[in-house]
Order: sequence, then structure tokens, then C-alpha cells
Amino acid sequence: MIVRAIRCNPVALFVLLLAMGGCNGLTSPWNGNWKLNPYRSVVHGGFMTVASLPDSEIRQTNEVFNFDFHCDGKEYSNPNGKALTTSCDQLNPGKWKLTYRRNGTIRSEVFWDLSSDNSTLTMHGKSINTNGTSRAVVYVYDRRDAGKGFVGRWQLEDPFASRATLLKLSMLGNRLHLAYPEFGEYVDAPLDGTSTPWHASPWAREGFAMSAKLEGPLQMHTQNTYEGRVIREETLKLSDDGRTLTQVSWAPERPDEVNSFVYEKEKVSFLSN
Repeated sequence: MIVRAIRCNPVALFVLLLAMGGCNGLTSPWNGNWKLNPYRSVVHGGFMTVASLPDSEIRQTNEVFNFDFHCDGKEYSNPNGKALTTSCDQLNPGKWKLTYRRNGTIRSEVFWDLSSDNSTLTMHGKSINTNGTSRAVVYVYDRRDAGKGFVGRWQLEDPFASRATLLKLSMLGNRLHLAYPEFGEYVDAPLDGTSTPWHASPWAREGFAMSAKLEGPLQMHTQNTYEGRVIREETLKLSDDGRTLTQVSWAPERPDEVNSFVYEKEKVSFLSN
């Protein structure tokens, strides 16, 4: 990184002055792009439970929702998204095919493959965009109980597989802008603990909100809710040098399963010709 001295020239540095609030001003240490460092982070989440219910019904549970369905080829309403349905076909005892449709149009096809020793569940397939293009998806789960077949408690082998790697923060006055650009999700929340809805894809399930409150110049507490129910508590803490952000997160019903995500601030260089 090249560091250069910059003279206070209001014309040449107009954009910079807006960001810094003047030649001698500094932006909030919270502001910037923060890159996740998985090697310094610790994750206990990524759990999924598959349970067998009466009448051959299946219940799939993640950290927020339950989804009940039969593996009989019929479509069932899926609470994980707006206008989303899912059908399941059993191709053999160790292989299911799940098809996800939105408003009747296929948006994803995922195969569930069970290893011969019942210890690993691999979900693989493709996600189809509205323009017809697709991308491959692969999630590998390890069994975390003594279940049999697909039934059991599973955990992602790579706990960061579904985690955003970039966090954007911007604090202006008494408001916080927090965004995960990879997912198209952001929230603009006042720093007084007021619950504020998340902005997300038009197809995302509604009802998610976040509140934020400063607990000092280098620490804040956030609370994520779904339809008024608290689903995650979080503490964000800046290092003294402002280069590292640690996000500690836990579910209220599982306070002993604490995730710690460590982010490092991306460097910005101001270069001249």
C-alpha cells in the first residue's frame, strides 16, 4: 500500500472531503468494507435436522424455519421464501431429488445423496436464475447423531459455505447502514435500538428485522428478529487500531453455541498520476 500526503484542495479532493467531513476530519472507524477471515473465525452453526413424522411426513428444520413435506412428488408450500414450493421424489433409498419452484417456475433442483455408511449427506444440483443461467450448488453435511437414513441431525462440513464473505458498514450520524452485498441484503437502522426491516430480494421471505445500539465507541449490540421473535443476538467489536471487526453471534435458545466471525478492513489507496 502506498501512502501519500494530500494537500487540502477543496476542488481536487471534493469527493474525499465529503467522505471525511473535511481535511482534518475522519470517518467513523466502523465505516468500510470488511472481509471475512475464516481462519480466525469459529462457527458452531450450520445445523439441519430431518425428522420423520406420522403418516410418512418429513420435517426439515434449519436455524429459523420448519418445513413439512412428503417425498411423494407433490408440491408443498415452503416457508423459506415467498411464493416458493418444493417437491420431493425418492429415486432410491439413498437418493432424493428436491425441486424448488417459484410461482410454478423451477428455480432450483437439488439431489440429496446419502453415503453408504449413513454418515454423510451431500446436497448437489443447480440454482436457476430468472435469465435462464444457472450455477452449481454443493453442500456437504456430516451426521451429528445416531439417526438412520436421511433422518437425523446434520452439520455443514464447511460452516462458511452459506456465509457472506463481505460485510459493508457505514455510520452517518445516528444511523447504521449494514449490508451483505453478495446476498443483496441491507438494513438502515437507527442506533437507538429501534427494530428496522431488512431490505432483500423481492423473493425473500418478509418479516426479518434488525435493531442496533452502541455500547461504546468500539462496540455495538444488534438483534435480529423474524416476525417479532428474536432469532440472533450479536455483538460487534472493533479492535483498538480499527483494523479488525469481531462479530459474536448466538441464538437465544442456544447461548452456549457462540459463533465468532472475524473481519479485516479492506485497505483503500489514494493514488495520483
